[in-house]
Amino acid sequence: MGRMQIDPSIVQRNVKLMLKHIQDYELIKKNQHPRYHTVTQFYKENGLARQNFIKYYHRFQQQGRDPSALLPVTRGRKPKYKDSIHCPSYLEQKIIELRKEGFNRYSIHRLLREDPHIPKEKMVSPITIYRIAARHGLGGLKGKEKPNVERYHKAEPGDLGHADLHYLSKFSIANSKGQRYYILGVIDDHTRICWLEVVESAKAIDVSFAMLDILLALHMRYGIQFRGMLTDNGPEFTSNKGNKENHLFERLMKHFGIKSSHTRPYTPQTNGKIERFWKTLEEELLEEVIFDSVEALREELLKYLLYYNEHRPHQGIDGLTPLEKLHQYGTENNNKEKITNAK
Repeated sequence: MGRMQIDPSIVQRNVKLMLKHIQDYELIKKNQHPRYHTVTQFYKENGLARQNFIKYYHRFQQQGRDPSALLPVTRGRKPKYKDSIHCPSYLEQKIIELRKEGFNRYSIHRLLREDPHIPKEKMVSPITIYRIAARHGLGGLKGKEKPNVERYHKAEPGDLGHADLHYLSKFSIANSKGQRYYILGVIDDHTRICWLEVVESAKAIDVSFAMLDILLALHMRYGIQFRGMLTDNGPEFTSNKGNKENHLFERLMKHFGIKSSHTRPYTPQTNGKIERFWKTLEEELLEEVIFDSVEALREELLKYLLYYNEHRPHQGIDGLTPLEKLHQYGTENNNKEKITNAK
C-alpha cells in the first residue's frame, strides 16, 4: 500500500461534506440547529463515528480552520507495526544499551536518528523502541515505581471471547462513494488471540455471517472454540424487544453452543480487552490512512493479525505473544495430565 493518487473531485466532495457536517455540529452545540436536537441524532443520521469525526474536527480547529486539515493523510511508507518485524539485531542491541543508560523511547529515537551509521530506512518508531525495551524487561525506567496492576483473564483459551463492531471513517477507503465499512473483531480473553472481518453494514445478518467466518478461522488456525461470548447491547448482537432468542446473532451463538452475554448499558470498560485492541489497531495500522480498496484493507488486516497474534509481545500477558500464551497453556495442561497419570 503505497502513496496513491486520489481523484481531485472526490477530494473536493469529501471536504465540502465535512465542512457541512462541522457547520451542523457547531449549530447543535449552540442549540440553534433547526433539525438536530442532539449530537447523537446527528451522528446516527449521517452515519458518522463520533471518535473519527471529533478527531478531524479538532485537527480542523488546531490548524486555523484550514479545509485541508479535513483530508486523511495517505501513508507513503510501511505501516507502523511493520517496524518491529524488520528491526535489525544491531539496532535492537543499540536500543537496549541506551535504555539501560536511562533514556526514554523518545530520546532513544532522537539519538538513533542523529547517528550517521544508522540508515534512515532502518529506523523504527518510538512505540517499537518501547516494545523492544519491554521485551528485555526494560519497560520502566529505574527509580520509578509502577503501580501493581492486577490483570484478570479467564483460565483457558475459549472460555470467553470479547466481540465488538468498529466503525471506520467514511474516508478510509478511496472511491467508496459514501459506502460505510465496519470491522467485526473477536479477541480471546485468555490468550489475546484476535481475528477480524470487514463487513459492509451493521445489520445483524452481515455481522452474523462475519462472526461465523471468525469462529471458523480461530478454530482452524489456533484450535480455539468459544464457550462464552461477550458483546455490547447493539442491535447487531441482540434484541431489546423481548424476543432475544429469535435474534440471528443469538441463534448463531446457540447453534455453536456458545453462551451469549452482554455488557451493561454505557459500560464499555466491561468489554475492555476488545476496546483496547481497537485503540492499538488505530495507532498501528488505520490512523489517517486511505486504502486503495476494501480488498487492500482486508489484505492489510490479515497481515496485521498474523503480526499481532504471532510476533507482537503483549503487556497484558507478561510480554508473551498471544501465540506463545496459547502454547504455554498447552504445555502446562500437558504437564498436569502427566502428573495425574503418574499418580
